[in-house]
Amino acid sequence: FSMVNGILMTPFGFTEPDRLVVVSSSNVERDITRAGLSYQDFKDIRARAKSFEGIAAETFRSLTLTDLEEPVRLPGATISWNLFPILGIRPHIGRTFREEEDQPGAPGTVLLSYETWTQRFDAHSAILGRDIGVNGRPHTVVGVMPERFKFPETQELWIPMGPIEDASPRGERGLQVFGRLADGVTED
Repeated sequence: FSMVNGILMTPFGFTEPDRLVVVSSSNVERDITRAGLSYQDFKDIRARAKSFEGIAAETFRSLTLTDLEEPVRLPGATISWNLFPILGIRPHIGRTFREEEDQPGAPGTVLLSYETWTQRFDAHSAILGRDIGVNGRPHTVVGVMPERFKFPETQELWIPMGPIEDASPRGERGLQVFGRLADGVTED
């Protein structure tokens, strides 16, 4: 944990990284101990968990900016509205997602990486509130994440997961789920 904390967590300024945990499932019959969770499982856990201040999720997605001269495919992720607040990460400019933006049928919103903002949009602060094409649909830019921030690995765009993942079957287990332990709760 010390190495992961020093290399991965501290540079991003995660708030109280010792209270952050990964929530996973296991399948004893198949000897799988760290399987991902489905969106439906995530919603169930979030609704019932009492030991957590909050539970959030993310899953990798290839996302395409479609309103540039040439479409550009970038590594991205769908995330629950509260992922970055749980991690304690604040955008460079703008805000993170709101709960109502992470619901089925919500209008599209997007967070940009600092690098995408500078390389593709010339670092204009007027990007906030602007609609850009993501996967052929308009998404309003609500924030730009800090420089060098690409959580969880190389992501450059983030969109709310609810509008996309809500219809996913319970058998699709690709989500990484994170929790922030409530005060006084330890992972032991």
